[in-house]
Amino acid sequence: TWAHIPIDAAGYFIINYRGRLEDFQAMSYAQMGKGLADKANNQASAERDHLLPVKDKIVVIGVTFIGTDAGPNPLDGVAPLVVTHLNALNNILQHDYLSSVSPWVWMPIYALFLFVVGNLMLRVGVAPMIPMGLAALLLVAIAGFGVLWFANSVVPVAMPEVGILLLAGAVPTKRFFGEEREKQRVKT
Repeated sequence: TWAHIPIDAAGYFIINYRGRLEDFQAMSYAQMGKGLADKANNQASAERDHLLPVKDKIVVIGVTFIGTDAGPNPLDGVAPLVVTHLNALNNILQHDYLSSVSPWVWMPIYALFLFVVGNLMLRVGVAPMIPMGLAALLLVAIAGFGVLWFANSVVPVAMPEVGILLLAGAVPTKRFFGEEREKQRVKT
């Protein structure tokens, strides 16, 4: 059967990491070689008894030594890169794809959110601004996680968080200079 794999125009595929190396059936090359040699020579051995069935299976061969072909992924700080291939293959076989939320969808919602938070910050004193900013940061992170969890979609979180931090710095600055200007006007 044919399957549609969501690859973008540049040829990229967003991998939905679901498993670590230990979540996949694995056998070392040495064990498999010994087991297959013993099977071919009709000799009994522990390796032969523990051979994984490969008929009608997909076999992926990769290096799993620590410090060789390894790198970070969302589940592990350092993992064999064959795990990336295994997760991509698992996504394709399970039709378990991640998608990106269009900027035309999330940016207007984010802009409205910043507008509301900015206006609320302008209406309160300086002390409540800090918890409001922290709550806004937390809300954006929770929304990003919720979209990932419930819709299997990815929405940017890092840059919106930076935007909230900039807003949290700009609002008190505007208030300060606005109040200074008002004090100067009253004095004159």
